[in-house]
Amino acid sequence: MINKIYLIRDNRDAAIAALNNYLDRIYKLTEDYFEDGGKLKEGLTPDEKIEKFVLELRHDAEKYENVRRKLINNDFNLSLVEINHIALAFVYMVERWKNEVKLLSNTITQASDIIKVLMSAPASDTNENVEKIEAEIVSEE
Repeated sequence: MINKIYLIRDNRDAAIAALNNYLDRIYKLTEDYFEDGGKLKEGLTPDEKIEKFVLELRHDAEKYENVRRKLINNDFNLSLVEINHIALAFVYMVERWKNEVKLLSNTITQASDIIKVLMSAPASDTNENVEKIEAEIVSEE
């Protein structure tokens, strides 16, 4: 456990960032579902399981806030549960990054395909095709 605390201490800023990221997501979910008074937002279909899940997450936010406060204050007297909260925040952050990398990779592939077509050598009937396209554009306006 001492090694885990040293690892957290040595990566304090990253741990705080992971906790911030996770807390931001909890608060965003809460804002997406509930009004300030805790009432389900108008237009949303009531779903007891989702509401319970979001409210439990919001309740758990206090635990993550407390751990974050300790790290901000350079208090590394962490319990195993607090260490696990930090670990879960890192897990969330890594999974979110994986999803973003996947999305960016797909976007790069699509953009590369578009570039290939746009940058390809023109066909011999290019002028005729350009004139047809220009005529279509003008007629649509």
